[in-house]
Parts: sequence; structure tokens; C-alpha cells
Amino acid sequence: MKKITLLILLFSSIASFSQEQVMLDIERLLNLTGNGKIRVLTSSNSTLYESYGAVNNYGLIINLTASNFPLSLIFTSGLNGGCSTTQTYSYTYADYLAGRYFIGGCAPEYFYIRSPHVNKATGPVGVCENISLSVGNVHYYSTTGAANSWSVFPSPQNAQSVLGSGFRGSLYIKSDIDSYYANPKVTLTSKINIYTITGCSPKLDGKPAPNDTKCKFESSGSVTLKFLTEIDNNEKFLFTIYKNGVFDKSIFALKSEIVNKSYTWTGLAEGSYYIKYQSQSVSDNNTTLGNSAITTDSFDIKSPEPLTFTITELQPKCHGDQGAVLVTAKGGTSPYFYMIDGEILSQKHPLTTDPIFLTEGDHKITVVDDNSCIEK
Repeated sequence: MKKITLLILLFSSIASFSQEQVMLDIERLLNLTGNGKIRVLTSSNSTLYESYGAVNNYGLIINLTASNFPLSLIFTSGLNGGCSTTQTYSYTYADYLAGRYFIGGCAPEYFYIRSPHVNKATGPVGVCENISLSVGNVHYYSTTGAANSWSVFPSPQNAQSVLGSGFRGSLYIKSDIDSYYANPKVTLTSKINIYTITGCSPKLDGKPAPNDTKCKFESSGSVTLKFLTEIDNNEKFLFTIYKNGVFDKSIFALKSEIVNKSYTWTGLAEGSYYIKYQSQSVSDNNTTLGNSAITTDSFDIKSPEPLTFTITELQPKCHGDQGAVLVTAKGGTSPYFYMIDGEILSQKHPLTTDPIFLTEGDHKITVVDDNSCIEK
């Protein structure tokens, strides 16, 4: 059978600035009697496109408006197709905005719907990080988005390769979306997507180094991150910490807070943690992590056993003898100390197995461990 190639462009009567576009790409709608069919309808059941059999490998761009959605796609296979009943599909405006790549039909006859909303930016991207541009075979970049400012985006597709490692700011990207099977090809230009280019986050020099809490039930733990390289003078870190698998909080750290390529996050309670971080401009207060964010290995902040102590009274045996107490402590961090009545921490005494002699009357005993933890 001789191959027939058709290129059809359908234009609606609306002004171009208000138009939406989809590409309809058809792979083989052939049969012996010419009764295969694909029909595209608007939400009001107006026909945007209809084809009857004997067409092979072609594409077209359909112009429409948002009110035309959802589109109904009705596919009837030819005699050589694999479907015995009519296939009906819906392509919504949400599908369109999401850049959904839609496939319909049945072997060996298929049709494809392509939206120009592809390659959407999901967050800041590091200047040295490759940008995923999976749809389209030619991509273009610009730093302004102006009509005459576009250049082909070569591989590897990262801002550093074309603008240098010092580039920061907005990078505009658009792509040519070619039909797979049309001959000649039909090209739909994607919507312009804007990527925020940040610095590349320094990698870690080793694993996080945690320090446990000094006392039970307090947030005195910390973790130190050591980096292989410095950040630029006009950049800061965004650190986001997760505790027991759940987001806890985010903080910024200026370069002045990074000492010897290290940063220590303090005030951590007992738990299992990991941190995600990235470098970004000092003027950028966005706390959304981008694709260049680095995730640390998990680490644990532990706590000692809670400090407890018992007091055994030793009453005097004879008139005039002093009474005493025996104090036994456990948990916390040894050695242990005690204070009597109104004594302050600087007046603490080493706790031994010897009795503590007291004058007659009521007394208050306070026990602390080597980290000045008290019983709670």
C-alpha cells in the first residue's frame, strides 16, 4: 500500500493571543475499506477534527480555547486494527495544563495528544545541575525571554555550560515538540518555563557528626556538617531538618556562620534525623528546596538515662549525735554531686558512698550529674 502523508493545520476564528494549542499525532489509520476514524470534539460537541481511514503517519496542530475543554476523542478502528468497539477518551484542561502526554487507540493504530505545557520548573536549580528536558528534540534558552534572545540549549543542558558557573537568576527555556510519526514533521513550540538558577550546593566531606543531649528530656544535642568547598560570598545555606521522618523546620545560615567549612546545628532533642540543604542567594528567602538540594545520611541524637536518686535517712542513736543521710544516684552522666538546702551549683559537693551529716531540722537535697542535669 502506498504511503500517504497529510499535514493539516486547523485554525479557529479566535485571536491568536487567546489561543491554546494541542498536537494530534496519528500513527497509521489504514484499512481495506477506509472506514477507520478518529474524531475530536469540544465540550459543546463541535467537531474540531475528523478523519476517515486511509491516512498514515501525520500530525496536526489544533487551535482552541480553554472553554473548548474537555476534549472528547472518539476512535473507531479500521478492519486491520485491534479494537472491535469504538473507543472514547476525554482530555481535560487539567490534563492540558499538566502537560499530559496522552495515548489512545489500539495496535497497530494509535493517536497521541501533546500539550505545550512541558518541562515545568519545580523549584530552584543549581547552576551546575542538568535540567531534565525529556520532551522535544530541540531546546532553547534565554536570560530575558525576549523574542530575539533565544539560543539553542546544547548538551549537557545546565546553565553553567552556556552562561558560566557564576550565573544566578532566571533562565527561560522553551522546546520544539515534534510529532513522532508525521512525515514531514509537525512542530509545536512549548510554553516558556522559567527556572531560578542558584549556586551548586557544596557536597559533604564525610557523614554528619552528631552530639547527644547532655540531659534526658532536653534539646541540647547538635550535629556538625563539614563541606568539601565554600559557598560564594553572595550566597547562604538553606537547611531543612526532618525528625523521625517528618519535616521539623528550616533555617538559613550565612557564610559567616560556616567555620572551617563546617556548620553545627544546635538545639536538637533525642530522635532520628536527616537534613536537606542547598545554597542560594543571600537575597532569596524562599524555603522551597530545589532539585539541587543534597540529602544527608540519617543520624541519631541520643540521650542518657534520666537521672534519679534515693535518700536513706540515718537518725541519730543518742542525744547530741548528728543525723545523716545516704544518697544513691543512677542514670545521667557520672560522677554525681549534691547541694544542701540553698547551696548553688558552684557550691556542689562530690557524692560518695559516705553518709552526709546534717543538723537537726528539715533539709533539701539536690543531686546533679556531671552535666548539671537534675532529676525530672
